[in-house]
Amino acid sequence: MSTSTGLSLSRSRKEKFLVFACGLYAFLCLGSMATMSLGAVFLMVALVITVGGPVRLFVRFRQEWNRGPARTYLFVSFFFLFALSLSLIVARIWPIQIGTTTVNVLFPNDWAKSWYFIFPLMVAVAIRSLSPRSRNKVLKIWLGSAGVLSAIGLFQFFTGWPRPQMIPSFRPYYHATLFLGHHLSLASIFIFPFFASFDFATRKKGESPLGWNKTRWVILSIVLLICLFLSFSRMLWISLPIGILAFLLFRLHGKFRIGLIAVAILGIVGTASLPTVQKRMKDSLGVQERFDLWEANLFFFKQRPLTGAGFKKNHDLSGSYLFQKYPEKENVFSGHAHNNLLDFLGSMGIMGVIAFVFWSALAFQMAWNSRKIPESFGLGLFVAWGVFHLNGLTQVNFWEAKVMHQMMWMIGWSIVWMGTLKDQES
Repeated sequence: MSTSTGLSLSRSRKEKFLVFACGLYAFLCLGSMATMSLGAVFLMVALVITVGGPVRLFVRFRQEWNRGPARTYLFVSFFFLFALSLSLIVARIWPIQIGTTTVNVLFPNDWAKSWYFIFPLMVAVAIRSLSPRSRNKVLKIWLGSAGVLSAIGLFQFFTGWPRPQMIPSFRPYYHATLFLGHHLSLASIFIFPFFASFDFATRKKGESPLGWNKTRWVILSIVLLICLFLSFSRMLWISLPIGILAFLLFRLHGKFRIGLIAVAILGIVGTASLPTVQKRMKDSLGVQERFDLWEANLFFFKQRPLTGAGFKKNHDLSGSYLFQKYPEKENVFSGHAHNNLLDFLGSMGIMGVIAFVFWSALAFQMAWNSRKIPESFGLGLFVAWGVFHLNGLTQVNFWEAKVMHQMMWMIGWSIVWMGTLKDQES
């Protein structure tokens, strides 16, 4: 009897420890880059400890693999990594040279981001190891943390604390960046908890799997929405209303859909007419610089249509290209393409674009299908991916490490929900 009690207590403690590790990572992946990486390492260590060592962890991986969704995801990701590696190999053998600048490929450093694509399997196994009640606790930690941090964003807009980033066209106010360091990072990360919260907030009374009442979900959604607006990301101001309207079209029916959509449209039109919003949208800062970078990446694509300049090597070459275009300038705005699709064309060519489209399509598909699971926020996640890619029309949010943590966190949950759906169907 005592042995059975001790075993039960041991399992209970392991469950709590794993909930803590998942919750900690969920919280930290809304913060600074350094804390995100530490959270990921801690989650991996906690998973090894709680499942009983590396051998048993491998067994869990195999079980997840056999369910199907994880296998499909890894196949698509391996193709992605193949396209990435091929671009680097070609760049090493046949580099593009502009003036005195040439591509410098460094293995294994240039493969450093590859682990992000494998990490969702680790997240999925960790979540799968938890009971449904414990999974809900992790989601509460993630969404509650996003709400608290968003409240800090309201304070940051007026004071600049904790990381001041002045809004050039709206002094003396500051972008809401929280601990992420840049307003565009916030615009790409906090859309995921916002649409998760919005998903739960728009359900019928009693349908929330987390136990929070509708009022709490509505308040949380409003706080997140205000914080996103205060990021002062122009593209987000366009993509977020589109996402909200699309979500309402999917979720609501009949007179409720017509009424709420009418209210949403009036709200969007009213907000767009505000002098502050109009001034920000008409601000030409950074527009010509983006056009120049798009031109540079199209040039790299024409040089190497199949594989591009090499993964992230277009970032290194863009400066030299623009100095040749503007020889009179002492400084140029260089770096990534400020457009996901053009960045893939310039860095990984057609192969990279195909990999990007397949990976993104799978993320959409998993989110859409997982909406059938009551405890998921599949519809919210589906729309969040759409807003994410709309944001990617004027920035390269796909390769930003901080954003990738949030992306892979979402993919991990999608794998779990799809695996659950697979189990139910079989």
